[in-house]
Amino acid sequence: MNENHPYVGILNICLAFIGTVMSVALANVQIMVSILAGVMGIISAGFAIRYYYYKTEEVIKTKKDAD
Repeated sequence: MNENHPYVGILNICLAFIGTVMSVALANVQIMVSILAGVMGIISAGFAIRYYYYKTEEVIKTKKDAD
């Protein structure tokens, strides 16, 4: 007893197409999020370097004034 329904085949094709579109879209989103996280890390490191540079200069200046 083998019953083939054409609607099941069409449904399977639609589900496969939707799955393909979602996987491609999510892969692109993952790449963009990775790039954005890398850029944010670089910017954050730049601000940290700037902060510690000026704090070190301030400490050195305070130490010279105390002497």
